[in-house]
Amino acid sequence: MNMRSFWWLALAFTLLWIWLQWTQFQHKNTQPPAVQPQVEGQTSNLQDVPAVVDEEVPSAYLTTQEVPVAKSQIAKGQRITIKTDVLEVTIDTQGGDIRDVKLLQYAASADRSQPFHLMGDEGQMLYVAQNGLALQSKAVLPAPTHKSLYQAKQREYVMTANQLSVPLTWVEDGVKVTKTYTFKKGD
Repeated sequence: MNMRSFWWLALAFTLLWIWLQWTQFQHKNTQPPAVQPQVEGQTSNLQDVPAVVDEEVPSAYLTTQEVPVAKSQIAKGQRITIKTDVLEVTIDTQGGDIRDVKLLQYAASADRSQPFHLMGDEGQMLYVAQNGLALQSKAVLPAPTHKSLYQAKQREYVMTANQLSVPLTWVEDGVKVTKTYTFKKGD
């Protein structure tokens, strides 16, 4: 290493050190002032300030111990149960939505004998995988949405091979749409 490289390295290090010191200085100046400790015998000035309570302004604090739970208002059709080597899935014919998923190889944290409940459409855990086709406003032909009612050949599917396909069919005004869920072994 020649002297010129050494001096460039020293300059870069010095500039980095100056920048770090400047950021620490700026950080100290942006912090709120520390609360002054109260000396014994000294009265607080906060007692003289009148408390303003506005009943119309909502409070950020919960008044009860429970967290509010959203009410489930999702329409339900017939349920189709799919069991693979990894998942237990429930699909609803109303919209062809995935409504319930359990991971069979992972235990729930509260009850180790139960599988991990990944998503569901009841109780506190409300998560539904919905899909449908988006139509243009002037579309002539109908198409299924997440509210359409599908038909299934079976109510229960069990994976016996490396792949399992679950077809759901929607028919209206001569238009036929098949939504197929494909499950692969190990996925």
